[in-house]
Amino acid sequence: MQTPWIQPLPLPRAPAHFIWMSSLDEKRAGTCWTSDLDVGLPRLNPGRSATPAPTAALSSAGSHGEEAREADVRLLLGKLLPAARLTLWEAVGTPLELVSLQFGDTAQPALELEPNQCAPGTLWESNIHPADRAAAAEFFHASGPAHPDKHIDYRLIVGGGDLLWVRHGLIHRTRLPDGRLRAVGIIMPIPEQKQLEWECLRISERECNRVGQELHDDLCQVLAGVAFMMHVLGERASRIAPEIGSEIRELTSQVQGATDRVRAMAHGLFPAQVSFSSLREALTQLARQSRTRFGIEFDLELPRRIPPHSPEQIVHVYRICQEAATNAVRHGGTATIRLALAVSGSLIHVVVEDRGRGFPSHATRPEGIGLHVMQYRARVLGGTIKFGHAVAAGAAVQLSYPHSNPCRQTPVPATSL
Repeated sequence: MQTPWIQPLPLPRAPAHFIWMSSLDEKRAGTCWTSDLDVGLPRLNPGRSATPAPTAALSSAGSHGEEAREADVRLLLGKLLPAARLTLWEAVGTPLELVSLQFGDTAQPALELEPNQCAPGTLWESNIHPADRAAAAEFFHASGPAHPDKHIDYRLIVGGGDLLWVRHGLIHRTRLPDGRLRAVGIIMPIPEQKQLEWECLRISERECNRVGQELHDDLCQVLAGVAFMMHVLGERASRIAPEIGSEIRELTSQVQGATDRVRAMAHGLFPAQVSFSSLREALTQLARQSRTRFGIEFDLELPRRIPPHSPEQIVHVYRICQEAATNAVRHGGTATIRLALAVSGSLIHVVVEDRGRGFPSHATRPEGIGLHVMQYRARVLGGTIKFGHAVAAGAAVQLSYPHSNPCRQTPVPATSL
């Protein structure tokens, strides 16, 4: 079952033919350019200056009817952009240099950028949070045409050094004759959605902690008491009826095994309460809990030195690996799991792979809440997560994130969908 708070917001589709004029403020003249999505390449029209009000219309042949239609569309977009908190964006080159931004008829642009951040020729990546730049560059320079349903979420550095979460989709991505990239897209601020996602994650974590603690403090104690009473009863029964005593001892062993599994489950539900001192300790405990809970072989490969992590980072990495291991057993039917961690420069790579049935084909792969939460936790870490097939057999989950990026409540780092 999918959760609505994790689903991406749709981006509006652009009309097939339109004219955009950039207007950053009343004193700055922008660049007017036209675009025909049916044939592809946007074309600059030098010599025409922009007005403060944005314009968009069907290609005009000079007729009165088409002029009136253009005026209507210009008026509509001038009001639609600020109402929908959208910004039209164009950039060229590698790295991308800003050509124009269009905010609509508003004195308060949605992106809250400083004037020097909006100036033509500004490197757009300089406006992006450093932890998000690699993911954004990969999205902008991906091969193939742009698609309105594809987008990336990342953080903009806005006025005063604050951070603003935005969703950036591309309408157009083509190559100029000189080989430079030209990209045209729509940017939409989404700080409220990110705050909601974070609050949902906090609530989920809190409930996991509560359930885990209740399992530990209540059910585990009850099972331990039952096991002790059965042990005493078995000792008494052995003196009267040895055959019954052996059966009771077997039942006692089963209850003790169930107690150990419930205790391991409880500890897995509230790792924050265990106060891990390091990521090594957290992953070592995960391996031990998985062996106890599932009765599987769990190979743990860790380097001699792991960079320090904040408590929040440890919990997120722990949860991702825990979900991957649980899925491998429940859905993949594996009896062996391998978790390997490696440090490469400023990045940490964590791979969890198994020898089970693996992921189904993309067309039939279920989009469960577990995978979405794993993706969100990876974004909180400022990294990416990939799901694929292991080299030999089974499934593989690969998490990559910068160890120098501390987790913060808001905002969380970039991702593309």
